[in-house]
Amino acid sequence: MTAQQVAAARRHFKLMGGARVETDHAQIASDPGRPSVWDANLAFAKPGADPARFLAEVREQLAGADSLVVIADALTDPAIEAALALAGFAVCQQLIEMVAERIDLPAPPPPVSLIPVADDASRATFAALIEADFAEGRRTGAMDAATADGLMAQMLGRAGYYRIIMSGGVPQGYGMAMVCPGRLGLIENLFTLPAARGQGLMSAFIAAVTEDLRDAGCDAVFLDAHADQPPKQLYARLGFVPVAMARTWVMAD
Repeated sequence: MTAQQVAAARRHFKLMGGARVETDHAQIASDPGRPSVWDANLAFAKPGADPARFLAEVREQLAGADSLVVIADALTDPAIEAALALAGFAVCQQLIEMVAERIDLPAPPPPVSLIPVADDASRATFAALIEADFAEGRRTGAMDAATADGLMAQMLGRAGYYRIIMSGGVPQGYGMAMVCPGRLGLIENLFTLPAARGQGLMSAFIAAVTEDLRDAGCDAVFLDAHADQPPKQLYARLGFVPVAMARTWVMAD
């Protein structure tokens, strides 16, 4: 599985965040109703894009957003990143894209139940876990109330892709899994409550949804890992192999 295939699948997911706009040089998600939510207002450069025209299109299409957000991936020409740096954008996040065909569990996983977010009760449980995730800020970073509300709404809008991780009958976390183009399965937005970490619950989740994604026709699964955070080592132990870096460039508008 190539880095370019992973980038194309990641773009498919990211562009679901807002209304998709295709320009001559850019692929953009835009949601003026949630201007502070990066996941709803972002841009990718098309391969071969002219840097100056790309930047002009981003500024035009994301004029109502609080920040200009551009993601550079394996499909992004180096000249685009050079132009971003010259224009005053700064890298605020570096992610390692990692791919696995099978999950190698070092030990039998603990018993967990994965509950779909499919009714009012499960949505309420999911929302409470999201609030705990945001309050900790380890995965999402610090957010103001408007940004947190917007991201919460986006996650609840995609609730059908999420599973609640239950252990001992108690909700302990959640994760998302979906089928992307190119026969790739995406695992995303992984969270466990602090008291439940170190017990193998997330490894069990990843192993279970990987099998589900393969049953759905995926040849491999991918996820991203923050380059500066410990979970990358867990993913490597499970058999995920790094294939590329993705960088998020931001400039306050």
